[in-house]
Amino acid sequence: MDAALPPWLAALDEEDRQFLRRFVVASGSLKDLAAEYGVSSPTIRARLDRLIAKIGAAEDPHINDPFERKLRLL
Repeated sequence: MDAALPPWLAALDEEDRQFLRRFVVASGSLKDLAAEYGVSSPTIRARLDRLIAKIGAAEDPHINDPFERKLRLL
């Protein structure tokens, strides 16, 4: 991945980045994204919540240990 990426984006795997891209293309519409994936809106909301948590863990200044950060990203 490009070294110029912000750390929170570099911490995401390819699947998460694709989900984020599709979310933006769908203008943030959970309903549209759910239809695209063929799942319910609450399923998409749960996926988005997990993605938000990953970004939070990647940016958390209180996590100094790389192992702990990796665990939280998982």
